[in-house]
Parts: sequence; structure tokens; C-alpha cells
Amino acid sequence: MTTSEKYKKVAISQCKSVEKLAEFVERVNGVDVDVAYRLRTVRCKMRSAREDLSDEITEEFIRVKVTTEDPR
Repeated sequence: MTTSEKYKKVAISQCKSVEKLAEFVERVNGVDVDVAYRLRTVRCKMRSAREDLSDEITEEFIRVKVTTEDPR
């Protein structure tokens, strides 16, 4: 695994953590509508970033696999 892949996996993990944190804070009683909206926005952005990073890792894995396979 390359350093780049390691950083991407760490970023994916951090995105998941931020999503969970935002969801937890949103559930707390007394959060006003504006804060709840911002938290939902953060969750959506983190989910999108996580999916983009996951797609990049998958594409890199496929590219490496295809180039290293025996052409026979």
C-alpha cells in the first residue's frame, strides 16, 4: 500500500468520524434549526468526500490489477 493510499484511507476514516459526530450533535436536544442545517450540510460534504476517496482507491486498485495481470 502506497503512502497516498494510506492518507486516503485515513481521510475516509476521518470523514466517517465527522459524519457520526455531526449526526450525534444534531440529535442533542436544544440544537436550533440553523445549527441543525449546518450539521446536515457538513454530513453531506463528508459523505461526498468519503465516497470520492473510496472511488479513487477503487480505480487505482483496478488500474494496478489490470497492469500487473499476466496478459495470457
